[in-house]
Amino acid sequence: MFVNARWIFRLSGAYTLPAVKMGVAGFYNARSGYPYLAGINVPANLRGGAGSVIVLLDRVGDSRLPTVQQLDLRVDRPFTLLNRLKVVVGVDMFNVLNTNVTLARRRIQNATNANNIANIVAPRVLRSAFG
Repeated sequence: MFVNARWIFRLSGAYTLPAVKMGVAGFYNARSGYPYLAGINVPANLRGGAGSVIVLLDRVGDSRLPTVQQLDLRVDRPFTLLNRLKVVVGVDMFNVLNTNVTLARRRIQNATNANNIANIVAPRVLRSAFG
């Protein structure tokens, strides 16, 4: 498969708020869309009569899926219990902007599911951690 992005941008950072001893962190990820390789499934004249080939309709990279952007955040705070046990409570939020960009489409044009969405960015997720 020809899976590539023309450009990728990533930014991450973390900071501890000294007054409350709370950690905050973020990760931003953006990239151009991968190539969309639309094609037609054509029977091949192979020995034994089996098999087929996919004939691409465009040059690789001429048609691309949409740009993907995603933001993830984290907040955590350590606690000490009984002067001995250290516990960290944290909350992570993935896909804060709740984007639903198409990551893949069915590419075979002479199929009944041609161009149907095959994969999108996962929805916003909130996860709490205690450890």
